[in-house]
Amino acid sequence: MGEEPKTFLAALFQMRGRDTISEAEFVHETSYKLRWFTPKEAQRLLQLGLDRGLLLPGAGTLQAAFDVSAVAVPVNYRPGPEALAPPKPTGLFPLLIERLERTTGLTRHALVARVNRMQERLGVTVEVAAAHVARSEGLDVSDLLSDVEAGILRRPR
Repeated sequence: MGEEPKTFLAALFQMRGRDTISEAEFVHETSYKLRWFTPKEAQRLLQLGLDRGLLLPGAGTLQAAFDVSAVAVPVNYRPGPEALAPPKPTGLFPLLIERLERTTGLTRHALVARVNRMQERLGVTVEVAAAHVARSEGLDVSDLLSDVEAGILRRPR
């Protein structure tokens, strides 16, 4: 995960001078007062903060799960689009699909459907099928082959 969401949250808490905030205040401050995001984006950021463990829910309030004073927030800070970016994929399958999306220009849905068909046809794991589809598209996945192999060997028979 990038540092932008953490910096954004630290900036918000530092500007407020308090270590808690209600959900309504969060949305109001980031969208109407600071004009950083739309209310919908602010709501999404709030959820991202909770999902990533950066915010802790309390009795009607939210609290930062990290020391906000330890984060260096630049002067005149304004969050960039990275604050709203989803986390990078961590598993092998999402990584292969992401590479295929960038290389082929096909949608995630179309690629997953293609990988599923390949998996059924070959009778292999989804990671092997995704690697096979990637190779058939001319994508070099040799850097991931040891991970694919390790994943196969870890699975129960």
